[in-house]
Amino acid sequence: GLIAGLEQRMAANPGDAEGWRMLGWSYFQTNRHADAARAYARAIALNPDGEGYQSAYGEALVLEAGGQVTPAAAAAFAKAVARDGNDARARYFLAVRKAE
Repeated sequence: GLIAGLEQRMAANPGDAEGWRMLGWSYFQTNRHADAARAYARAIALNPDGEGYQSAYGEALVLEAGGQVTPAAAAAFAKAVARDGNDARARYFLAVRKAE
């Protein structure tokens, strides 16, 4: 029900970056990683400097790829670290990428 409500909200207000982030989080929590990545991408398009948006997007891409840190995910994590050097999720996945 929550996801359907968020989907309706975003259809009515597609310019709401935080709404897209919330929808991405909801999809992520229900293992809909491809949908989460698309929602996070919309949030980033609307607000490229949204706190945590890039690292959440990157993590959704990693899980969509079966755990592999893809080039697109690595780019998202690099942007997250450039914005906030203390972004633990981004730093972790960049280290995983290096180990791969």
